This record gives sequence, structure tokens and C-alpha cells, in this order.
Amino acid sequence: MIKSALSLGRTLLIRPSSFRLCSSTPSEIPPASSEDEPVILEKNPYTKEPRKCLLCTTGVELDYKNARLLQKFVSTFSGRVYDRHITGLCDDQQKKLVEAIAVGFFFNLLFFEINR
Repeated sequence: MIKSALSLGRTLLIRPSSFRLCSSTPSEIPPASSEDEPVILEKNPYTKEPRKCLLCTTGVELDYKNARLLQKFVSTFSGRVYDRHITGLCDDQQKKLVEAIAVGFFFNLLFFEINR
């Protein structure tokens, strides 16, 4: 049954009929059921929902006189305006926020204390 090493190219060493007898798998494969079919999803479940601007979704207008709202976007230690990735605002609202905070500081409606 075993041939010489030179003639081992593409010849079968074990016949398929004898392989079935040695195999531990059943000889008959059960028919496929509809439960085994893959589920088709409408969208990718691993994608994150895009972040939406807080001020655009709520409809709040920025005003330099609204010091409580503006103070939430300013650092209490340095007085600097937080960046967009921290505030979660869109580009237009961030520009309006920076302008409103500058006007609020100019009119002394906003202030910060340096804690020592």
C-alpha cells in the first residue's frame, strides 16, 4: 500500500473508502436547517452613533449675558476655554462660544480665581 518516496507526488496513500471506516465522524451529514442560516443585519452594530452638538440639539442660544452657561465651558483654574473635543460642540457653536466668553470677560460678567 505504501509506495516509494519518489512516487508520492499526487497519489493517495489511503483510499477514501477505508478512510471513512477509520473516521470518527458520522458517514451521513444531517440536512441544513433554516435556523443555521446567517442573520442579515441592517446596519453595522459596531459603529458608534455620531456625537451631536449639545447647543444645536437643545436650541439654546449663546449670549454673553448668560454667565452660568458660559462658565461651564471655561476652566476654573486657568480661565481658558475648553476645546471642542471636551465641550462636544460643533465648529460654529464653538466659535460663537469663544466670542461670547471674550465679551463676557470684557464686561466683567465672567471671572476666574487663581487658587494658590
